[in-house]
Amino acid sequence: LRPREGLVLLRSRWPVASIWQAHRTPEPGAVLATLDLTRPEAGLVWRDGWRGAVAHLEPAAAGFTAALLEGASLGAALDAADAGFDFTAWLTQALQQQWFTAVEGLAPAGR
Repeated sequence: LRPREGLVLLRSRWPVASIWQAHRTPEPGAVLATLDLTRPEAGLVWRDGWRGAVAHLEPAAAGFTAALLEGASLGAALDAADAGFDFTAWLTQALQQQWFTAVEGLAPAGR
């Protein structure tokens, strides 16, 4: 899978994606008060038009996504994914958010 330009996986010691998302709610203080600020988190960051966008990724999804962003094939990334990884949920989100722009390495039909 070819990632869209500017797609970056950010891993942090803090819940960065949740903090970012909390600041986009009407009451960020209330949301932030419920967060465990010592919990590490991964967020996928990209540009949506002129705005930044962030999606929280569970650890298994973050590992799978990191493998793809490092150039692993889809098969290799799936082989390396944790047992708890939900590919269907990840693929649905990836397609909705257009994280990837093309599928490469497939032979044309009929060859």
